[in-house]
Amino acid sequence: MHVFHLLIVHSQPLVVAGIDALIKRVEGWRVIGTTAHASCALQFVQQTTPHAVVIEHQLPGINGISLCGMLQQYAPNIASAIIGNLTTNQRALATAYGVSYIIPPSINARDMAVLAHRLRQQVGELRQSRPAADNLEAYYAILNKRAQQKRQRPHMLSKRELDVVICLARGMSNKQIATILGMSHHTVKHHMDNIMQKCNVHRRSDIIAFAIKMGWVESEQFTDVSFE
Repeated sequence: MHVFHLLIVHSQPLVVAGIDALIKRVEGWRVIGTTAHASCALQFVQQTTPHAVVIEHQLPGINGISLCGMLQQYAPNIASAIIGNLTTNQRALATAYGVSYIIPPSINARDMAVLAHRLRQQVGELRQSRPAADNLEAYYAILNKRAQQKRQRPHMLSKRELDVVICLARGMSNKQIATILGMSHHTVKHHMDNIMQKCNVHRRSDIIAFAIKMGWVESEQFTDVSFE
């Protein structure tokens, strides 16, 4: 029987031990690594690619959703799940990053069985979407298709919010954005606050970096940004 390998990224040893104990009850799964730090998780994935990773939402220094986005860049075929109480906007962002399942902090045996099933399904889907190594043309076609899909407006941003992001990436101040989009300075600030909340960031520069990473704007648009 094929054994699926799991990486646990969580800052609380008791939770890690609990997940490890629960996953041992699920046939076909084995924990091959645990860490409390995002940087260690990235290094682990680069050296020993697991089939799936379970990540704590409130990690020290970086949240679990952002880590899932980074993992997609290093290893897009890894299935992922988030542990934590997420808001509606955070759930939308996690879905955009390809998170297959969101589980509560107090996970039980039934939750773990469902989680293992969902992760196994996603692993199978990811493998089917990636062709054999000798079919590079088809593989790059899939990558290009995914890139085009990422450039589409994400469902968690409104059309107007995306307009604000694009203007911001072009180096405009709030006053300039208000003039270009025909709205008040107060409305621009309101949109900016909503964007930061939905993208789970806290600075204007982080919005731009996040938008570039997600493919909403091209990196060439990032020029001499004026910060207020």
